[in-house]
Amino acid sequence: MINLIKNELTKIFHKKTIYIMLVIIGVISISNMVLNIIINEDIINSLENYVDDFELETLEENLKKYDLTKEEEKTNYIIDKTEYLAAKDRLTIKEYYKKNYVEDYAYDAIYCEVENEVNGNTEEAEKCKIKHNQIIEEIKNNDWKHFAKKDIQELENKIESSSLSEEIVESYKTKRESLLYQLKYNISPVDDRISIINDYNSYKNGLISYKKNEKNLNEEEKKEYASLKENYRINEYKLKNNILYTESGTLMTINNIFNKAGFLVIITIALIAGTIVSEEFNKGTIKQLLIRPYSRSKILLSKLITSFIIFMIILIVYYLVNVLSNVIIGDAKELMMPILKYDFNSDTVYKQSIISSFIISNICILPCYLIIICTSFLISTISKNDSLGIISGIGLYFGGNILNMILSMRNLWINKFVPTLCWNLNDYLTSYMTPKSLLIPIIVDIVTVIILLKVSFIVFKKIDIKNQ
Repeated sequence: MINLIKNELTKIFHKKTIYIMLVIIGVISISNMVLNIIINEDIINSLENYVDDFELETLEENLKKYDLTKEEEKTNYIIDKTEYLAAKDRLTIKEYYKKNYVEDYAYDAIYCEVENEVNGNTEEAEKCKIKHNQIIEEIKNNDWKHFAKKDIQELENKIESSSLSEEIVESYKTKRESLLYQLKYNISPVDDRISIINDYNSYKNGLISYKKNEKNLNEEEKKEYASLKENYRINEYKLKNNILYTESGTLMTINNIFNKAGFLVIITIALIAGTIVSEEFNKGTIKQLLIRPYSRSKILLSKLITSFIIFMIILIVYYLVNVLSNVIIGDAKELMMPILKYDFNSDTVYKQSIISSFIISNICILPCYLIIICTSFLISTISKNDSLGIISGIGLYFGGNILNMILSMRNLWINKFVPTLCWNLNDYLTSYMTPKSLLIPIIVDIVTVIILLKVSFIVFKKIDIKNQ
């Protein structure tokens, strides 16, 4: 058996295809790294200016077309003129994050200026213009901390108002809390970590909308509520414990890689498993193979084991290249930081090392890979056609994902027995479902793999090689 496996590995590593796929994996990973380096703040700022220039030209043309003697056109003119002046102001501001402050703080003053100007209220228009210019100068001369403190004070005044609904007050409190965290950890609007603040704010506000009706949710709403709760708790934990890495940071990017089946890995394993049997027929080497002193079962088993070995090699290369490229462009220190997971049963966040996450994530996604390998292997054995073997594995992966999206929209009892819905166990560990619900998908995965392999062995044993 060992000699058979060695022989199969030798044949595969003599193929140029395997090395081409490894190079492609490397090139794509390095390309992503280069793109992340190229797309920097200067380019973003240039794009912002381009958008403002284009908007100015468009609005300037539109403003010439209005008939201010008509009331309805007068209203639209005021809106467009306000947008026009705001765009002009944005172009005078260097820091791209401050450009948003124009709409946040100066928009009302600009609108007031234009409205009074159009209606002939010269004195009021001048007052609004002065205020408008003061705000723009304030934006230019102050940093984000000044405006964060200003917003906190305004939010506190609003919270004290007794006329607001409970939901609105809660949303204001959440926003104030987010700004306090921003000041505490010195997270500027251009810092990648600002996404944690924004996510915390967004997910908490999402939960507020479910608060009154928490006990009367349908299945789809329960999933949405659970997802909001998970993300809120994790972001809350990050802020309270100063674990401030982002979804685009080194650690989380690598963790996401662990949780996903790379399409290049899928293509490569389908390429190997889908040709390892059929090519013996295409090259006419099947007779020489079967006359060797090994049973057909051992021969086929050696090919199956070889497919698994190649799969593991490809997977390791895929991870290594992606991890290294992300470490190069990211922060290597993050690899020492914990990955945060949420336990739905205890409503707590816990830490997990990157090694533990790697092992658990790959064990959970293993059924997906195994079913694809076994499918390509089966079709290759039945059809004796390389193309069908490869296409069946790749088609199963992409077709399965489409099927999963369709089925997940309907809460059908049969969903729990569909192999493609069961082949990524990470979906069960990262949902509101209890660990007990893992039993059914595991059984479905095992039964699926056994059936695929059993049929493959039966077909291979019955192949008549006299006419091959």
